[in-house]
Amino acid sequence: MKKWYDEEYEFNIEVIDFLRGDHTENYCRNGEEIGDTYFCTYGCPVNKDGYGICSKTMMMLYPLMEAAVI
Repeated sequence: MKKWYDEEYEFNIEVIDFLRGDHTENYCRNGEEIGDTYFCTYGCPVNKDGYGICSKTMMMLYPLMEAAVI
């Protein structure tokens, strides 16, 4: 991929709580933990280790990201 457009915005996303329970075992295969942070512009968010955010979370997050930049 060769990104050609320099985005005018960026997002930092931090895991602050869990929707169900206090851990992700048997719920999210990505294993996000409270305090994990992700960075993105237009693409999918990645953490400092280069791992992408949970796809279930991204489905909910994408409309919010689009609304914020329009």
